[in-house]
Amino acid sequence: QFLKSVGYAWDVEPTNDTLGKGLLLPNGQPFPAVSLLSPSEEVDPLQAKEAAWIDTQAKYLGMPVTVEYVSPQDIRYQVFSSKDYDMAIVGWRLSLYPGYLCEWFGGQGQFNNNEASLKSECDALAVESDLDSARGHLFNIQSVLAQELPFIPLYAGMTYDAYQNVKYPFVNVLGGFTSLYGAPAYAIPSP
Repeated sequence: QFLKSVGYAWDVEPTNDTLGKGLLLPNGQPFPAVSLLSPSEEVDPLQAKEAAWIDTQAKYLGMPVTVEYVSPQDIRYQVFSSKDYDMAIVGWRLSLYPGYLCEWFGGQGQFNNNEASLKSECDALAVESDLDSARGHLFNIQSVLAQELPFIPLYAGMTYDAYQNVKYPFVNVLGGFTSLYGAPAYAIPSP
């Protein structure tokens, strides 16, 4: 429905029972062939599984996507150096505090976004010491970036915490207790 609303069309529109065929851009031209770079299953099973899922969904929509399984080094080279790629699955381990968004997309970042409002929000975030205000800046940064979708996060790691005979003055912590500085100091012995 979203693709139709912005002018895309099909020779055969996808339905619950039928794959889409002949996806056309809003200008009436055929949707171009696209390649997706991904690590192989032997190198990273989760990323390879995501690549296969994207391939399946793209084919359902009638998009001519081909998954190319290459080494992570080749993916990084194409994304960061040659910039010769259509789509790529790149695995990062990111900090819980998303200040990296400004490092990547603001100012001199690898994926520089020249949006003035992004630069303004990143400048404000860099000097902000109040966490609630920083959160507001980060929401604004994400809103700006969502307009151009430079990246689409596919998944994040899950953390499970196990403890007994103690309780904490809170239930959930972003990233789990292992990411909470001073977590043992917050523990309250249970009777």
